[in-house]
Amino acid sequence: MSKPTDDGTAAKSAPPAMTRPNLTGLPFLLLLFSVFLSILQIALNATITSTVIPVITDEFHSAADVGWYASSYFVTTCAISPLTGKLFRLFNAKATFIVFLAIYFIGSLLAGLARSSAMFIGARAIAGVGGSGILTGSMTLIAMTVPIAKRSIVNGILMGMFATFQAVGPVVGGALTAGASWRWCFYIPLADEDHSNLPLGGAVMIFIGLFVRIPRVGSPTPATTGNATSLTLYEKLIQIDLVGLLIFVLATALFLIGLQWGGTTYPWNSGMVVGFMVGGIACFGLLGMWFWHKGDAALIPTKFFKMRVLNMISLTAVVQAGGTFTALYWYPIWFQAIKGASALQSGTMLLPLILAQLVLSVISGGLVQKTGYYLPEVIAGNVFIALGSGLTTMFVPSTKAGEWIGYQILVGAGRGLALQVLVTAMQANVPNEDASIASAYVLFAQFFGGALFNCVAKSIMTSTLPSALAKYAPDVDPRVFTSAGITEARKVVSAAHLPAVLLAYNKAIVNVFYLQLAAACVAFLTGLGVGWKNLNQVDKERAGEKGAAPAGMPSPSKESLKV
Repeated sequence: MSKPTDDGTAAKSAPPAMTRPNLTGLPFLLLLFSVFLSILQIALNATITSTVIPVITDEFHSAADVGWYASSYFVTTCAISPLTGKLFRLFNAKATFIVFLAIYFIGSLLAGLARSSAMFIGARAIAGVGGSGILTGSMTLIAMTVPIAKRSIVNGILMGMFATFQAVGPVVGGALTAGASWRWCFYIPLADEDHSNLPLGGAVMIFIGLFVRIPRVGSPTPATTGNATSLTLYEKLIQIDLVGLLIFVLATALFLIGLQWGGTTYPWNSGMVVGFMVGGIACFGLLGMWFWHKGDAALIPTKFFKMRVLNMISLTAVVQAGGTFTALYWYPIWFQAIKGASALQSGTMLLPLILAQLVLSVISGGLVQKTGYYLPEVIAGNVFIALGSGLTTMFVPSTKAGEWIGYQILVGAGRGLALQVLVTAMQANVPNEDASIASAYVLFAQFFGGALFNCVAKSIMTSTLPSALAKYAPDVDPRVFTSAGITEARKVVSAAHLPAVLLAYNKAIVNVFYLQLAAACVAFLTGLGVGWKNLNQVDKERAGEKGAAPAGMPSPSKESLKV
């Protein structure tokens, strides 16, 4: 008999499965080391190109392709995430993780070896596919081996490291480009440029394959004949929902590419941008109808959309990630444009935010593990983000170091408290066998939110800068900044006009910070609905279920195969 959940829906009894593998001691430390090393490289790779794109366009003489440089990795990472959740649900988790590692390192190698713009774009798209699988796989491997009550502190360390290395990616990219070559940004996973030694990526795969042990759950028993281990390869492939995957990838790619191009590569009202975005929205509509037809056999099970708590977690992930990407991208721009900092200096000036987030991510995980509740951290984190974001809207060219350091600490602390617990919250509100899909779902929401808010921020900047220049620097022709860029203002205006121009730039950038403030306020409201669950109690209930399935391991029945 089913019993009601906290969102009012009836929860079906999960099919019986097998006991969660117990991984402790050195094997567990080896697993964490492998996952952290993989995440480190993914985080760097996600943002490292931001400072090297101008150099790449110069070498390939491909200014028209600059939009693809920025979007190819991001679009495939976002579009493929639901598939990665399905694959980890249906196939051996460790083997699947190694396959995605291989895809990622092949993409990185091809990007470093690229001899044309098209080759570079394709290589970044391949790397994005691998990166998406590594992120989902990291969460899944942890879910398979760590009880839900203790998972928050591990996820806290993991997400804290990811955010830290993602933030320093542009700095590393600038340093490598200045000291060696832009190709070294993609040779980071490799041993050396001539590839004569074993690539670090290959070493990681061998290390995971030989030394990282994830206990096998054993052969199916009469009580577990519905488990995915009893399904044939054909039956597993049917469960992937290939039609849904095709529509989802097409919808996500069209919509995000349109957003990336709008206002930069093409005007917002151009046929190219409008066509891509309208096409993406139409495909999302078609995807909704297909999901309704497939039900829980869809790429993303429709039961996820019927649960209020999961919808609130997803909305919170979208707006929180949107604010996160806004801060990571626009704080360094403010430092460079208004304070005259170099790329390396702006990275150093971002350290208060990075360190605060790293420390509070670990503290948040510890608090959740001790109390069992994650809602207080979500609420407190969003309050801190809102306070810090509100204070950054007061930035002026004369803002002192103590002020922008303190404001960043508030924002970083809030992000550390709230951002990392969303994956744990999602996993706590779904059955064990859906942990991998839940992880992929929330990661998609975060990436999609980052892409959406990045484009909105860019539009705010480009639309408000001309009016700000007209107000503060009416004697300066705005067209001189079209090719120079925001950080080059000091080089194209006279010393007499520079203070007024900086005021105008500051005004336009502060308008972007209002977007971050709005995201924090919305996240506070949606965060109130992420559920009041005691993870310690959830863990006891799952441990007490006879034959409970290990998190991230599947229990689909053959009867659920719906074509």
